[in-house]
Amino acid sequence: MVLKLDRELLLGSATAPYQIEGGATNTDWHQWCQIPGKIKDGTSGEIACDHWNRIEEDVELLSKMGHQVYRFGIEWARVQPSAGAFDDEALERYRYEIQLLKDKGIKPLVTLHHFVNPDWLMEKGGWEAADVADRFERYVRYVVDGLKDLVDEWITINEPFVYMVNGYFYAIWPPGKNEPFTGFKVLRNMLHAHVKAYGVIHQIYEEQGQEVKVGIAHHMRIFDPHNSRSPLDKMSIRLVNRIVNDVVLEGMLHGRLLAPVGTGQPWGEGPFCDFLGLNYYSRDLIKFSFNPKNFFMKILTHPTNPKNDLGWEIYSEGLYRLLQRLGRYDLPIYITENGIADGTDNQRPEFIINHLKVVQRARDEGIPVERYYHWATMDNFEWAEGLEGRFGLVEVDYATQKRTIRSSGAMYAEICKSHEIAEEMINKYVK
Repeated sequence: MVLKLDRELLLGSATAPYQIEGGATNTDWHQWCQIPGKIKDGTSGEIACDHWNRIEEDVELLSKMGHQVYRFGIEWARVQPSAGAFDDEALERYRYEIQLLKDKGIKPLVTLHHFVNPDWLMEKGGWEAADVADRFERYVRYVVDGLKDLVDEWITINEPFVYMVNGYFYAIWPPGKNEPFTGFKVLRNMLHAHVKAYGVIHQIYEEQGQEVKVGIAHHMRIFDPHNSRSPLDKMSIRLVNRIVNDVVLEGMLHGRLLAPVGTGQPWGEGPFCDFLGLNYYSRDLIKFSFNPKNFFMKILTHPTNPKNDLGWEIYSEGLYRLLQRLGRYDLPIYITENGIADGTDNQRPEFIINHLKVVQRARDEGIPVERYYHWATMDNFEWAEGLEGRFGLVEVDYATQKRTIRSSGAMYAEICKSHEIAEEMINKYVK
């Protein structure tokens, strides 16, 4: 036996609605995909995995792989196709999916916003608008009130910093603006929206005498100096850590605004999270630069360590380092995303094993890690990369929509069912 995982650690996987459902054409991402050159392979999420029409098949796959938990999302544009109208049939379809999951013994964790916005919201200014938190609150109230008898765990907003930096710094996602100061305004609005949604969700459940957990899914990265002896590189590390990791964490947990998004606690002192969701993929090396447009730093990748298909360093120790950091908050920790782009499936088995090892190591040290959601359940539309970033435990043939559980998916299924990583398993699956 190589490793026994605690049974209290629940294992599963995660998806996002636009990336798998297909059919959501009344969104900013659908419009973005129509612009030539915005998506590397020229594809879109218009069909993606056609999950909206294959819910039964995909839930069966989750069950076959022994998942205990599953994180998925609600598409805002589906359930609120216009500013003044909600679609009860769309919400009923989500109820149907959740009931299927529960019938299979799979606990749902539901995300309310995962990067994608309705067209009508963008026409009203999107996340730049002063009243966007109020609009988000109305949407949240409708969805949560309609699903409260089936769901008791929610994520409000997925990776607000990633949404902001790709849409307002690099301009590679909609709305495609190179306006950093507008981006920080957007980030502040997202923090405000989370705080409002947290209060609304708890109010709804308290009125019913029910318990609920509300949290975040925060993309955090490890930043190490390019030159460990350089004081300038270390100074850059402090800056990038604050902007990427601390601003969202402090804002969503305590309602505390840090520069450059603001100061003080204008919405109260919190706490505004019942658990901390961590999305972890990789590490960056930071080198000081004299270019103010890049915030006086260059972001580099380790020159020799293994990389995934997208060129991201594979660094499992980074997950452990972040769990140590989050452990100080004394809240349950859910690893809400952790995965690898690996079309050949040669690296994924070892990736999963090594990351689960550090999860158990953290638990052994008393860090309250309660969930591990592998990203992703199946191959999907990977944003600016298109359909070519293959993260799935399940391979998808987009021409036929045939699903095939990969070797790594079969291995992960064994782990989910046994909570063990055995020597025979490593010999069988790790290449």
